[in-house]
Amino acid sequence: MNRVFRWIVGSFFAPVTSSRGAVASSLGFVLGLVPLYGAKLPLLFVLSIIFRLNILAIMLGMVIPIFIPFIRHLAFLCSHFLEGYSFSLDSIKFWLFSSQRHYLGSFSQLIVGITASAFGLLSYPLFHWFYNTGIKKGETHQDHIFLDPTEQRWSIIKRMSFGFIALTLVISILFIESINTNPLFPNLQLKSTHSRVILPIFKKIREETSVKLLKYQEKKHPDYQLDFKRHSQIKKNQQTRKQEVYGFYVNWDENSKASLKQNISSISVLVPEWLHITQNLTFTKETDLEAASIAKAHKVKILPLINNYINNNWDGDTLHRLLTAPGAENQFITNMLDYVKTNGFSGINIDFEEINPADKNNLTHFVQNVSTKFHQQGLMVTMDVPPGDDTFDYSALANVADRLIVMLYDENSSMQSPGPIASTNWVNQSLNNLNIPSNKLVVSLGSYGYDWVENSG
Repeated sequence: MNRVFRWIVGSFFAPVTSSRGAVASSLGFVLGLVPLYGAKLPLLFVLSIIFRLNILAIMLGMVIPIFIPFIRHLAFLCSHFLEGYSFSLDSIKFWLFSSQRHYLGSFSQLIVGITASAFGLLSYPLFHWFYNTGIKKGETHQDHIFLDPTEQRWSIIKRMSFGFIALTLVISILFIESINTNPLFPNLQLKSTHSRVILPIFKKIREETSVKLLKYQEKKHPDYQLDFKRHSQIKKNQQTRKQEVYGFYVNWDENSKASLKQNISSISVLVPEWLHITQNLTFTKETDLEAASIAKAHKVKILPLINNYINNNWDGDTLHRLLTAPGAENQFITNMLDYVKTNGFSGINIDFEEINPADKNNLTHFVQNVSTKFHQQGLMVTMDVPPGDDTFDYSALANVADRLIVMLYDENSSMQSPGPIASTNWVNQSLNNLNIPSNKLVVSLGSYGYDWVENSG
């Protein structure tokens, strides 16, 4: 262990000759140019230990491109110039590495490495002159770390210190100058006959004034973009009828619980994803007691969601067996009803997707049976439906369910070409095509987005 320690210390503070000092500083100069980010410091120690190069000499070369951005920009420009000869470099890369099938990473990073190495070679003579100037003639080889009878190390340390101080002063002067210098903007010479003075509005616009303005615009422009009568009617209906706000909840995302706690006072109905159909035509229960207690404490209705999402897929075949197997449907509904009543919930939410087109009538019959048994106990039945899907009989389902929640999102999904989740035109067209009474319609919006991979469409 003592020998290893002496080797490491001896490497860090190895004697500096003109050649070894120039090699160390040139390697440090390359490290400063290459975009290695957090790997620079470990490489600094590794190079010093392996090649027994003085660590201060490496650091001297590394800090020069770090503190002088001009050198980094020059290397960057040279690397871009080399990319113009990408055909030749690609041929060399193929000839050297194709047989071994090595992965070189980004081609641009390869060019940056080549450019940095070239700058390192060019800097070697300058560093050699720097160290050679401070070393006295007739130097002898010294194996002792701290013994310096010729004082050549002290001469180099003084020169290195002077270089650091001078570099720090130059950077400080440039920094202070940049702070005190105001950027110059071009004079646009805009010509305007209007007054450039913007007067702030201190008076609030009264509601009566707003109503008069809206009526005036309606008479003057029949096709005025704000339909005043319709707006007034909607506002009147909202005042006379209590607004329903549904919030969906999932156990598998901690953000969902945080959002529930933050927005519990803004919703009237909680729809948690707690029930999943199984392949043996029963269902699993994943009740989150904490979420349920939060909702009940704020007098928010709970409608647990049941779906046919099995083994990470929407299982239309299992749903088909549930809807067609003799006795399976009635037993399933009875078990759902017992679960809802036992936990003191307000009803059920049905979310069946990827349905077999042949099960259109079977699905309507199932929802009708659920509604009949649940309504007898004073419980609600809601259903999630996609827009524009012929598998769903919207009119018939609206007659038996209390609410139909239209899933107005995923106009473009992660499996499709990039596009809006729910564009305004798509939402309006989808709502206009639905045969659902307004008193049973709930619009469901998605508060999420996708990160599409470029050129993946």
